[in-house]
Amino acid sequence: MKRIKTRAIRALLAILVTTPLLVVMTSTQPAFANYFGNGCCTFADNGHHTFNWDSTEYGTALAVQYSMSNLNNQTDMTTEWVVPSSQTDNRSYDQHYTTYWGLDWDGSSTGWNLYAYAKCVETTLAGNCQQWQIRYDLADMNRFSNYQRQQVACHETGHSVGLDHSSEGASCLRNAVLSASTNYYTSHDRGHINGRW
Repeated sequence: MKRIKTRAIRALLAILVTTPLLVVMTSTQPAFANYFGNGCCTFADNGHHTFNWDSTEYGTALAVQYSMSNLNNQTDMTTEWVVPSSQTDNRSYDQHYTTYWGLDWDGSSTGWNLYAYAKCVETTLAGNCQQWQIRYDLADMNRFSNYQRQQVACHETGHSVGLDHSSEGASCLRNAVLSASTNYYTSHDRGHINGRW
């Protein structure tokens, strides 16, 4: 009888001791389909992302508006359109670019055509991005469908919150953005954003 009690106590202790380990061992670790806050893109400075697209043509403006709503509806971040100021997080512009920011927009020397480009133009002391400028090339945006413009705007907005390129085919952060099968963020992308904000 004493042996049975000893075995029962040992079994109970084994369960109690290993239970926390099971909880730790089964916690979900993030996948690495893309980087967040390093690589190409620094974190946004806060979880409220403001937008202005006054300096864009109608088709680009609709795509940027879509990307703002997409970010707001899919993630824990909040978004709003604001009058442009030094505090605006995401300022969008479009025109026919050739060498703006020293980039080869039409691919004449690199073989890579740039549809758009997001650049952090002001950082905080902590190294987060205070303001992004996103430039959309009208040579491409004017020939794209609304859906393709939304894919490009979703991609660049993702960079403006800290997401790098993704290998996931369903993510608008896919490096070859027009080969992505969607114009929104995957659960992996959302996990990065929601984990931060």
